[in-house]
Amino acid sequence: MREEHAFEFDKLKIRTHFSSKTWKCLAEMLVNRIDVQTGVVMRNAIMLNPSRIDYRHRYLQRLAPGERICFDNFRHHGILLPYGALNANHNTQNKFIIDPTYGWVMADSADPLSAWDIFKVVQVKYGTADEDFYGKLFFYLREQFEMFIDRLQKFTINFDLYDEDALKLSEKLKGKQFFDRIYVNNLSDETYVGIKSTLTKFRPLLNADNPYATLITLFMNWLPSVPQSDQEKVMKNIILNNSDKYKSNNMMANITNFATEISNEINALYDHDQEFEKYMETKGANKTAKKVGLRRRTVHRIVPKRLGISMNKDEQNNVLSLENERDRHLWFDVGMHTFLEHYVEWEIVA
Repeated sequence: MREEHAFEFDKLKIRTHFSSKTWKCLAEMLVNRIDVQTGVVMRNAIMLNPSRIDYRHRYLQRLAPGERICFDNFRHHGILLPYGALNANHNTQNKFIIDPTYGWVMADSADPLSAWDIFKVVQVKYGTADEDFYGKLFFYLREQFEMFIDRLQKFTINFDLYDEDALKLSEKLKGKQFFDRIYVNNLSDETYVGIKSTLTKFRPLLNADNPYATLITLFMNWLPSVPQSDQEKVMKNIILNNSDKYKSNNMMANITNFATEISNEINALYDHDQEFEKYMETKGANKTAKKVGLRRRTVHRIVPKRLGISMNKDEQNNVLSLENERDRHLWFDVGMHTFLEHYVEWEIVA
């Protein structure tokens, strides 16, 4: 049974469409009585797990000394503040990510830096040291939240929150609500719903009266579907053709191990658009799109096709261009991307 509630705050309206089970779960979270010390132990069991020390050390060795200190500080405390800031008053736990039964519910790889544009974060020039990325993120997010609150106060905004399966929800909304933009994240990956079902189910929700209405899909897990032999061939070609440092006989003798270590750089610097096109064809994306009245947008209007790629019309199909060593460090050493991410914009066929 679903319970619908509306909450109004001046120009802001929030409507919830949750099941009684979800409301019960939220209520249990809010009355969570875990004390601070127990919460710290639960968090440390995940974030500082001894079995994962090699994972942490491999990441630390890529960072500058100051960056390591700040990373280690956040690992131990989990409080997003500039390094050295007083945290005595930050003594209330986030009840939504710690559970009395299951403990700390997030993976140890979860890191706030990976959720925001690191190049915008490092542009913060005040309040903390240059290598304190977490401190910079604190000030960056404070600005973002202030702008967001300002917009909530100035504009009429409605939020509708659901807790249903995405495909079931699309059926429920069909014919009732239409949208100018729909972003489904990587629901289109074959490990989840797949591109055929995504296009079929969400096409009816696009606003047909808006020629710019767009469905945005993200593909994150597409490369594992490519045969292993092709993956190895791609990696070997990049090592041979891109840099003298990849041509060492010792490296080539251990190409599998070496390629694993630099796989992110290989993915970023290689133009694997042809492989992606083959993948889309194999999954029947283009045929399904034509059947439901959609087409892939050749020139994107909203998001770049790949991480770090320009939105300029003539540069959208380029591979990542590293302007300097600083950019390389931020992308590959600090960042936590695979560079296999592909965004696709779908528009209605007129």
